[in-house]
Amino acid sequence: MFSKETGTGLFQYINEVRMKRAGEMIRSNKQVYIKEVAAAVGFDDPYFFSRKFKDFYGKTPSEYAEA
Repeated sequence: MFSKETGTGLFQYINEVRMKRAGEMIRSNKQVYIKEVAAAVGFDDPYFFSRKFKDFYGKTPSEYAEA
């Protein structure tokens, strides 16, 4: 039912929201540690978070902060 209403799957939607929030956090505070951002958006493993972030934005969190 969720995918009928939104056009996307539930988990894909949740991950998109998490990644957008992570991007906002990194942009607003370039000195923040990646492990803090990962934990804040619900990832226990900062390395896994970094891979997912790169898949979403096409850049690592560090590259994204510098852009």
